Amino acid sequence: YNVGLRRVRVGRLFSPGVEVETDGPQRWLVGLAGRLRAQRLASGALLLPEPGMELRVREGRGTAQQVEWKSSIGLLVGEFQVLAESLVGQWCVREGIPALYLVEPLPAAGNDPGGEWTLARHYAVQRGLSRDRLEVSPEINPRRGAGHCVPVSRPLARYTDLVMQQQLIHWTVRGEARYSAEDLERMLAENTWAREVAERITRGARRYWGLKYLEERTGEEVEAVILERLTSGCLIELEACQVRAFLPGNRERRGEPGDRLRVEIVQVSARRDHLILRQI
Repeated sequence: YNVGLRRVRVGRLFSPGVEVETDGPQRWLVGLAGRLRAQRLASGALLLPEPGMELRVREGRGTAQQVEWKSSIGLLVGEFQVLAESLVGQWCVREGIPALYLVEPLPAAGNDPGGEWTLARHYAVQRGLSRDRLEVSPEINPRRGAGHCVPVSRPLARYTDLVMQQQLIHWTVRGEARYSAEDLERMLAENTWAREVAERITRGARRYWGLKYLEERTGEEVEAVILERLTSGCLIELEACQVRAFLPGNRERRGEPGDRLRVEIVQVSARRDHLILRQI
């Protein structure tokens, strides 16, 4: 393959942060994406909202930016990605093409408190989720509510997506599979460690730049939400940068999951992964 990257101005189709209100192909696409999402929800899909804040890094400094996860662009990208991967999954099952099926389980019973999507509910649901996995045998994806799903949408970011694109192209051109089920199982085993390391690096990078953002705000007061009550304090999340931290405190002042409070940034070091907070 000859692979190139090309920057596309999304603003030519949509204005960032502005919902589509005019007639035309844009409105039709958004309507189609909305119907696809409604159909998935009716099938039992669980849609976890994206974070409301996003950290941007420029010249070694982090800045927080408000993000609207319900935007038209997010709806289009998310729904058409699920549609593409579910159609490929159906095709592989029907034609008997050896494939990697993405399985995202639903949370265990009792882990979803229900109600409005808050940081506390998001945390509770995430804790009840089993790890996503890839299977060679056809298995539906219950969390997406879209049947069988084969990951193919991010070949530049995920090795498994690249493998599946190679498999589908080879099948389309030559009428036979490039990789057998045994080949795919071996690739999964060889790639498991690399996927886990990549996930740890991604989580570590997000936390590092979140703490870097807080370093410049030492001594300031920020808003936080209680995620979980602990023995000698509670686990909270700072809304400005989505950094989670332990907040010590007595039982009288701890509150309940979902309660909001203000904390002072006493001491922080991104390099040492160190953060001390004090409740106001």
